[in-house]
Amino acid sequence: MNKNSLILFSIFVFQTAVCQLYPTKPEDPFKMEIEEHNFRGMLNFVLENKLEIAVNYEHKIINPFTFLIKIGPTIVPDHIYDDEAGEIELSAMGSVEFRYYFNLKRRMRLAKTIRNYSASYISIEPFARTNSLVVFDKPRDEETPGRFDVYLNIGFQRQFKRSYFAAFAGVVLRDVYDESNGFNFFRIGFSVGRVL
Repeated sequence: MNKNSLILFSIFVFQTAVCQLYPTKPEDPFKMEIEEHNFRGMLNFVLENKLEIAVNYEHKIINPFTFLIKIGPTIVPDHIYDDEAGEIELSAMGSVEFRYYFNLKRRMRLAKTIRNYSASYISIEPFARTNSLVVFDKPRDEETPGRFDVYLNIGFQRQFKRSYFAAFAGVVLRDVYDESNGFNFFRIGFSVGRVL
C-alpha cells in the first residue's frame, strides 16, 4: 500500500509541477469582435502564377453577409509558360466580392474565434485585370491581354492580432472577356497580410 501511495503522490507532484511550468494562454479579449469596416494590405499568390499586391476593404452588410472591394497591381512572371527567364508583366486588377460566411453563426455559438470574420465563406466575385501596363524583356505584341470573369469562390480567412491569412478556390461562372490562352476556368490561391 505504501508503494502505491508513493507512486500516486509522485504522479500528482509531477503533474502539478508541469502545470506550473506551462501556464495556459490568456484568452484573446477580441476573439468575438467583428468590426463593421475592415481595411487590409495583402499579398495574394494565385495558381495562375500571379502575385497580386492588394488593398482590400470589407464591409458588413448584415451578419453573416459582407462585401469586399480589392484593388492593386498584378505581377506575372511569364517565364513559367515560355521557358525564357526574365520576362515579367505588370497590370492592374480589381474585384468586388459578395461573401456569405456559412459557419460564422456556428462558430459564435461554440465561442470560437470569429475576429473580423475569421470563418469559412462562399462568394460571388466579378474580377477584372487590365492588359499589361508594363512589360519587361518581352515584345509589346506578346503581352498578356486583359480579362473580366465572374467567379464562384469557397475559402476561409483568419485574423491573428493584426496578421491576416486566407485561402480560396474558385471556378469561372461567366467568362465575360478573356483573350488569353491560360488556365482560366479554375483559380486557387492564398493571401497573407496585415489589418490596417
